[in-house]
Amino acid sequence: MRRPNPILALLAILVFVVSSLPSSFEPLSEALEAPGGAPERTVKWPSKTIQVSLSTSLTYSSPAIKPQSDVLGAVHRALAAWSRVTNIRFIEVLSSLQSISPVAKGDGVSLITIAPTSDNVGLFAEGDTTARTRVFYDQDTGEISEADIVLNPYPYSSSGAALQFSTDGSPGTYDLESTLAHEIGHFLGLEHSHVIGATMQATQALNGTYGFPATTERTLSETDQAAVRSLYGGGEKTGSLEGRILDNVDGNLKPANAAHVWIEDVETGRVVASSLTASSGKL
Repeated sequence: MRRPNPILALLAILVFVVSSLPSSFEPLSEALEAPGGAPERTVKWPSKTIQVSLSTSLTYSSPAIKPQSDVLGAVHRALAAWSRVTNIRFIEVLSSLQSISPVAKGDGVSLITIAPTSDNVGLFAEGDTTARTRVFYDQDTGEISEADIVLNPYPYSSSGAALQFSTDGSPGTYDLESTLAHEIGHFLGLEHSHVIGATMQATQALNGTYGFPATTERTLSETDQAAVRSLYGGGEKTGSLEGRILDNVDGNLKPANAAHVWIEDVETGRVVASSLTASSGKL
């Protein structure tokens, strides 16, 4: 899920909504916290070949999409961006399905849709959210069995003005490819990044903000690449960081919850990876 980013500096966190097996999670507003917080497990696909069903709604005229936009091309390019980093093979197929699976039970089909069905529209109580992703996984193994992405069929601004997605950088629209690239990161099991400029940062600007097109998030940043490679491999010079951070509270060491840890390239100073500690203080 993404929030508008008019000042390019807002952050949110990914929390997990636990239901019956298989469990599911969705990126939500930081104001909504699941009981117990996020589970401390790796959530990922068990195979590097993943079938993605593209709803026929993506091929229809939609008030949310600027006419003449290259919708299927944007989907393909966003999938390819993640594929290049991890060697994940996405198999794209068209599907007549329109609605996301209910939170308590997946249908086994990983769908990308923009259909204005009641199930899909019901996910957007706040219309200024551009998209939502729901991931189904096994609580014991963390293996993903299904993930669905819903583009908001009726996006609008905080002032109530109707908005659209586009693929040509039109001012006042959301860049569709950037939105999809972000949601596909969630589709693969990634949380939000706390690095401004990362594809997985929690907010998205409209094209034309400060006079620039908001298309940079089509390209995965180093921190995005490091995060997905930590799950799926696929690159050289990769590694992992493990540990536990404790905080001195009145002379007692207690786990530091939500401590922000990041790694910088010593030569360039660029942030190449970052994470928040869990409630136990572990990375």
